[in-house]
Parts: sequence; C-alpha cells; structure tokens
Amino acid sequence: MNPLHRLPASTADCTPIITPYDCGPIAMPGNVMYPTTTPGCRPIITPTDCGPAAAPPTLPPAATPSAPVGPGTSPVPGPAQHSGQPPSWLEWMDSHRPPTVDVGAGWIGHVGEFLLGASAGVGFTGAVIGGAMLAARNAGWDAHRLRNYAAGSMVLPVAVAATSSSAVEPGWLFAHGAALAAHGAWLPGAMQMSVLAVPAGLTAATVWWARSQHRLDTVGKKNPPKTERVQQHRTNAKLAAARTLATRATPLTVVTGTGRGNRQLVMGRLANQVAQHRKSTLGMLTAGTDTLLTIPHSAVRHHIGVLGGPGSGKTTGMKRLSVASHIASHERYLAAARLPRTVRRTLGVTPNKALGIFLSCKGGDGDLELWAELRTALLAAGVHPERIAMAPATKLRLWGLDVAKLRHVVEDLAPTAEANEAASKFYEEMRISLTYLIIDAPDPANGKGPGENPPQNSGEFMNRFDAAWLWQAWGGEFNDAGFSIWPANPEHKPELKAIEASIQGKQPVLNAEAARFGNLFRELDGVFDGDTDLTDKDYWFITVPGTAQKSVATAQAKAVIKLVEQVAATPGHNREITFTVDEFSRVSGGASLIDACEALRSQGVGCIVGAHSFESLAATDRDSKRQMKAWSGGLLCFRMDGPDEIVQHYGTRRALEPSQHTKGKGYGDEGSARMQDALLVDPNLLRRLTPGDCVYIHHGKASWGRVSELDPTQIPLLPTEPVPGRKPRDTHKWRRAGAALLHGKGAPA
Repeated sequence: MNPLHRLPASTADCTPIITPYDCGPIAMPGNVMYPTTTPGCRPIITPTDCGPAAAPPTLPPAATPSAPVGPGTSPVPGPAQHSGQPPSWLEWMDSHRPPTVDVGAGWIGHVGEFLLGASAGVGFTGAVIGGAMLAARNAGWDAHRLRNYAAGSMVLPVAVAATSSSAVEPGWLFAHGAALAAHGAWLPGAMQMSVLAVPAGLTAATVWWARSQHRLDTVGKKNPPKTERVQQHRTNAKLAAARTLATRATPLTVVTGTGRGNRQLVMGRLANQVAQHRKSTLGMLTAGTDTLLTIPHSAVRHHIGVLGGPGSGKTTGMKRLSVASHIASHERYLAAARLPRTVRRTLGVTPNKALGIFLSCKGGDGDLELWAELRTALLAAGVHPERIAMAPATKLRLWGLDVAKLRHVVEDLAPTAEANEAASKFYEEMRISLTYLIIDAPDPANGKGPGENPPQNSGEFMNRFDAAWLWQAWGGEFNDAGFSIWPANPEHKPELKAIEASIQGKQPVLNAEAARFGNLFRELDGVFDGDTDLTDKDYWFITVPGTAQKSVATAQAKAVIKLVEQVAATPGHNREITFTVDEFSRVSGGASLIDACEALRSQGVGCIVGAHSFESLAATDRDSKRQMKAWSGGLLCFRMDGPDEIVQHYGTRRALEPSQHTKGKGYGDEGSARMQDALLVDPNLLRRLTPGDCVYIHHGKASWGRVSELDPTQIPLLPTEPVPGRKPRDTHKWRRAGAALLHGKGAPA
C-alpha cells in the first residue's frame, strides 16, 4: 500500500504519551470555572455575582478525522489555524504523512505536489552523483573504485525489499522521502530517498567517471594545457592517497591466484598502474581493485635491480624487500615440508630452507643501524637468534671449500689486467700455475698427495710463497751446499719445471704474486679466516667499509660474491638463497655481479642489486647494460636524476597524441589525434618523486606506489619447522597443494 494513502487512527482509545496532542486537539472539560475580576469573590448563581465577568475561554474545535487520500483530495489537512494545532514535525511522527501546503484545488494541486517532489528527488540524486565525482577527483580514484562503492550500496534497496516482501517498496520510500523533502522535512526525506538514490547515483557516477577518464587518456579536455593539468592532478592525488595508506598496517607477503598460487612480496601501497595498452571504458568498469604494491616472489628468483639517488628511500625499500623475500622463502619451505612424502615425490618438490645474505657496501654507523633493524624484524618473524650472524664479527670460512673451487676463488680475488699481448698472456698463465702449486702442494712427510693439503687460512697461504718450500713439497731435492737439484726419477716433473720458471727472469712471478696476494689479504683483514660456513646460518649481514676504505671494500665484496657462487654450485645444498647487495656503486669499479646474475638463477640464487644510477652499475656503459638485462625479474626505481637511459631500456607504450586548432586568442572546436609510442615510464615523474615513492617495472607494466616502513610489530610469528598436528594459518594452502597435482611438477606457493 502507498504510505501516502493512510487514514488517521481513531482517538477513542488513544492515550497521550509524549505530548497532549498525541491523540489530536485537546477538548476543555465541561465544568470550567468562570473567571472573575474581584479578588476573594466566588460566583454562585450567575457569572455576574462578583461583578463584570471576563469572557470565557474559547474551546478548541473537536478533532475531525482526515479524509482518505484519493483522487481530487489533498493528502493531508491544511495548515493549523490556532495555537492548539500540533506542529508539523510532530504530525509527521504521529501519522507518517508529509505536511503539505495548499497550492490549489484539483489537478493544479496535484501537478504542484508532483513537481515539488520530483525536484527534491532529482536534486538529491544529483547531489549524490556530484559528491561521488568530487570525491573521486580529489582522491584520484579509478572507475572500479567507485564501482565497488556502488555495488556495496545495493544492500540498501535489497534489504528494504527483503524485509517488506515487496520489490517496489524502495520506490515508494523514495517517493515518500521526496514529498517530505519538498515540504521542508529534509532529514527524514533524505533518509528515505537514500534507499534508492544512493545506489542509482553511485552507479551513474561510476559510468560517467569511467567515460571521463577514458576521454582524458585519449582525446583529452577542451585544450592541451587543461589536459596536462588534469592528468598531473590525477597523478598527484593517487600518489598522495598511496602515501596515506602506506602509514597503515601492511602485510609482508600475500598469496593470490588458484592452483599452486602466486606468492607476492608486499612493498607498500599502490598508486597507479601504467600498461603498454590503455583500457577501454568497459575495461575500467570491470577491472580488479588492489591497493597493495607487490612484487612476485618468482621475480626475485630471476633477479631484481633497485636504483635510486641518495636520500630517495632506496635502502628502506631494499631492507623490506630482503626481509619479505626471506620470509616468503621460509613460508614456501614450510608449505612444502608439510606435504606428505608421496605428494612431494609426485610433484618433484624438495623443501629448501631459506638463506638470506645482505651485503652492505656502505660501512660505518649506518650499517650498524641497518643491521639492528634487520635483526629485529627477523626475530619478530621467528628466526632463531643463533641462526642470524653478522660479518666481520663472525668470521666466514673461505678456506673450507673444495680444493678446485678454492683455487678458482683465489685466482679471481686478485686478477690481473686483461691479457691482450703475448707477454701478458704468458704472465697470466704463470700466475694461474703458481696458485695451483701453492694450494695443491702435497705433504710427503704426512703422506698427503696433491690436493690433500690445502692451506687453512690466509697466513698459511702466504707462508707457502717460498721457493725452497715449494721445491721440497713437490719432490725436489737439495745438495749438501743447499742448492736445489732434480731427483733421479721426479714424480711431479711439470710442477718442478713451473717452480723453476716462477723464480727466473727479471721480474720473477713468485715475488710479484707474493706482493699482490699480500696486499689482498691485508685488506681482507682475516674476515674469511673463520670457521663458519654460509650454510651454517639462515641470515647473514655482511658489511664492508665502502666509504672509508674503498679498496678494502672492493676486495671483501669480491670474496663474498665468489663465496656465494661456490656455495650455490655445491650439489645438494638444499637452500633457497637470496643475495642482496646494497650500495653496489661503491665497489662496482672492481667487483662485478654480471656473471652471478646471469648464471646463478638455475642454482637457486636470487639477486637483489642496489645502486645509485645507471653509470654506477659497472665500469663501462656496455657492462651496465648487461647488468640491467640480467634483471629479468624487473626494476624497482626510486627518485633519481638522469633516468633517461634506464626508462629507455624498458620500452614504450601506445598512446594517443591529441592536437587542437587555435581560433583567434583561444582554441577552436576542431582537432585531431594520432597513435604514437610514448615511454612506459615518465622520466619527469621519476625526477619529482618524494622519498619513499617508487615504480616497479616488470613485463611491460609500471606500478607506481609508496614503500611502507618495515614494522616488526606487524610481522607474523612463524615456526622454524612444521609443527606436527597443527593446521597451517592459511587453510587454502592445502587446497592449492591438492590442485597443484593438476598443474604438473612444482612446489606450491
């Protein structure tokens, strides 16, 4: 029934509760005393017994029921004619009928009532549309964000229709609310109109906003300057919203997708995504909504570069990326270890424990603060304190490698200039031969042959730069005068010849290499003479003095890189290694990560390389380009000057370039647009980012956003090993593990 077509209730059995007007106008009692003007006198027979009488009070008219609303009648009585009539707002509370104004009789009155209500309804709906558009413009929302609000508001008409068992009840409420608002009762009218006006207004605003944004990205506004201003305002609004969201709680890892799932590392909050092809209006309306700036964990396994100028937030991003990658690897280990052995065998899964290595090439107090923050975050994640180590406080063991690997590492630690002449090539071969003679030297006294008596530290290695010791170790003899002589049947004749060659000539190789390695190990300062292997811990923080002693830092960084390469090449290490290098520009002149990034992916090592600029990645531009091409996992770029070489490396996107004719002092109505290639990453926007803002470029898509600070209180505590009988925190992992059987071999996320 129409809520406007209601008859007033009978007042016969009505009891006033709130005001005397609850049951209609008040009737005065019959035995009212007549008033008098003489004090102390009371009339008994006539009203004039005590003198002239005052006029008796005027009684209000009796309440009469309102006529039912129908054709040719006004829905409610006219305005009150005396003070006894209840106020209009109270009349609405009693009868739920809108107070009306008598605008005339017959059809003219109905037309007036309809126009007033229609104006109120259209005005309220328009206000909803305008408010939604203004909020979307100020906050930089995309169309799918408004779509979500519109979909959420649909609960209003659905709930009203469900509770009233009538599909048209939301429409009647809208009409009733419009009538109330038309006659001044805005608050109750707005409440009733919102049931239908809010969903309709948000839906219209969503479509309108999607078309407006698509037009802005294609043909633009009325003139090119206005188009640029609106686009820049939209970008600034999105970045500002991301900065606000980044201060809230942000997870470190999430799992998306079906099947095995895709584990994502959460860096912060997403502001905007730019792809190689623009979305259509329908694509904007059907796009998904995500506020997290994520990097796939699989991308880290393919190496990621991090570039940013000083003070741009690069180290903050690398700190979060390293911890998130380590936790993601540990979660993968727990997920794989929980699987039954038969399932692991079927999927070809081997649980690999996480091993994180963070090499900071800055040095100084800044590295100590960084180490403290990383350690706090790892402890919050459940890593045992004894499984976290810092070098050089904890000495690494370099000399525990296999003899062949140790020989190659030592050769690479002190390389010579690239040989391009015959003499240089001869010297290089002699140097390699000398390294073999020293490391593989046998010990006849203890019955050890070649390769069974390697040096145990750098001091023992340097002590072997002695021609007499080498001659005797390799089976040479001495006469009574102390001169070296050849034995009758030498067992190691080539080695003895090499020893003779190393001590002959104007510049003996033995003496030159003794000086070279002496300088090297003096700079290494015994950091690699310890008894702890990389695989003995779960997370390493290694600092080298790149600021104060650049040559020392370069030598130590090269040793760490070579050590990681040899550990990764060891069969059966059962580790998922994440190697992070911060401030690599301090040591890039003498150290190189090109070979590591190009060769170690298949051996379970993911590299994260941080530097200040394109030029600081390597000694030459050619090597810098090789390094960037090895980052197949993408690039995380912060604010920097001169990013042109970097953004050109990641290609272009298709974009429309609108133009407009001028007419006099303004712009005309005619113009044109052509399709062209524009850079995927805007270098000017990259220059004006604030510290903490960044862009992640991967697979033809640029994701702009804000990096969140690493907060240990928001990191969930994880067990070091799977707990028997305890269900995982994410029950969907089991479902993904079962669905992984349909996807072939491979570990679940």
